[in-house]
Amino acid sequence: MLKNVFDMSLEETADVRETTVGAVKAAVHGGRARLRDDEAGSIPTSPGRTFPSRAIVDQFAACQQARDKAGLPALALDNAPAENVDCSYQ
Repeated sequence: MLKNVFDMSLEETADVRETTVGAVKAAVHGGRARLRDDEAGSIPTSPGRTFPSRAIVDQFAACQQARDKAGLPALALDNAPAENVDCSYQ
């Protein structure tokens, strides 16, 4: 989203995500490949990993095409899995 929707550079995206430019390139490439596979009806699977439904992908694409900068984060937050890891306090 940062790179393709918000028109951030690879360097800006890497800085925000606290990662490398190479990791951003890999993520963009993988995301585009996943969208192509999904359009072809070949949704990839991976043990222990879930992928968004086609309806969510369609909503995301509609927000992206409309350049809806408020709708994209809301869509992501409404549909993002959350996991608490070691939240014990002593």
